[in-house]
Amino acid sequence: MMGLSVYLQNLMLKFV
Repeated sequence: MMGLSVYLQNLMLKFV
């Protein structure tokens, strides 16, 4: 489930 990791990273980047 690599897609989940990418999804979480995208959210983090948007938060920063």
